[in-house]
Amino acid sequence: MTSEIDRPYPLRRRFRRRILPAFLILLLLIPALAGWGGAGLIEAVYLQLAERRAAVIDRAVATEAGAGWQALKTAQSPEQLYLSKDGARLRLALENEVRELALSHLKIYGVGGKILFDTIPKNIGTIDASEAFRSAMQKGERNAIFKTRDDGTTLYELYVRLPGKGNVPPVVFELYEPTSHLNRLLIQATAPVVLSAALVLLALIWALSRLVGQAQNDIDGRTALVTELRSRLEGFVSNSAISAARNSVGSGSIQSERILLTLFYSDIRGFTSFSEELEPEQVVSFLNKIMSLQIEIVREEGGDVDKMIGDALLVRFDGAGCEGRAVRAAGRIQEKIQAVGLHPGIGIGVYTGEAISGAIGPEDRQDFTVIGDSVNASARLCEAAGEGEVVVDSNTVEVSGIKGFGAVEEIVVKGKKKSILVRRLA
Repeated sequence: MTSEIDRPYPLRRRFRRRILPAFLILLLLIPALAGWGGAGLIEAVYLQLAERRAAVIDRAVATEAGAGWQALKTAQSPEQLYLSKDGARLRLALENEVRELALSHLKIYGVGGKILFDTIPKNIGTIDASEAFRSAMQKGERNAIFKTRDDGTTLYELYVRLPGKGNVPPVVFELYEPTSHLNRLLIQATAPVVLSAALVLLALIWALSRLVGQAQNDIDGRTALVTELRSRLEGFVSNSAISAARNSVGSGSIQSERILLTLFYSDIRGFTSFSEELEPEQVVSFLNKIMSLQIEIVREEGGDVDKMIGDALLVRFDGAGCEGRAVRAAGRIQEKIQAVGLHPGIGIGVYTGEAISGAIGPEDRQDFTVIGDSVNASARLCEAAGEGEVVVDSNTVEVSGIKGFGAVEEIVVKGKKKSILVRRLA
């Protein structure tokens, strides 16, 4: 199974899941924001226009029917005012302004929401104190209300206040403007900008997609190369070294530790004289065969190859049942070598004891291995083993519970003052 460290960074997938949707949302937001901003601009333009038209009407009507206009702003009964001579002149002046300004509808409100003038005469004198009116009258705020008529046409209902002078109170004008004209101008003005922005964003998405794709291919290629190199390098070191190196990443140097383990040491008997009679390529081929045979069985029994030293092999067995697994591996190896007819054969020494497991050497060139008296003891037991033999310290044999060993022997090995009690599995 591929480990997390072997997987390349999923740049393309994260771009598609996180960045690309954001770009697409932005692409949809561009016309929406343009429309929202344009709508606000149109309202502002219409309100400004309505304010100016109210001022124009005020000046024109004041000129044509000043007395009636002043009286209307304070009139309690505007419908009665229009029956007088000044009122008739005022109505005519207001109707002329409506025609000249091409207004579809005009209302003028007095204090309290009373309609002082309306292009629909029956509404004059009634009360229509809407929220838009109150906001305009009391706070002087301009208001635009978007409305849709029964025939489907749309328009703005605009409220603007005309300030009062002296004792004359202010009035509020309500004008109506169709939305079609300015909306058409807005679309004509903003469409090229929106389209250009959308095209630029699409081009950016396309360029980023290609860049991310190329980057992902590069990441995949580099990850594959690094993974292959790491896999090959791991073949030169033990599993324990690999595990220790991974565990030490980000935490400093690899720490040494004292552990109890069973050590397996094998060596080809008479290898020096054997190699003198063959070409180097033949020697290497033989070594590959006999080492492969041993390592395969060792791994099946849960052992970890610490190192290969020429024609010798050092294996560590850790954890529960390490004694039995090491002895079992040694016996199986000797049986397999005899079965396939490899010659010369090997001698194997197995010893259980404490050792220091850790990194040896300078930081820029270290060897992760086990060192200690137990390592030396396993090598010396290997020297005591003849071709096809397995020499094991008696304590390991007892703990392993494996039968088939000879009697206990007491041997003295080089470098140790005390003799070692061993048994042979032949």
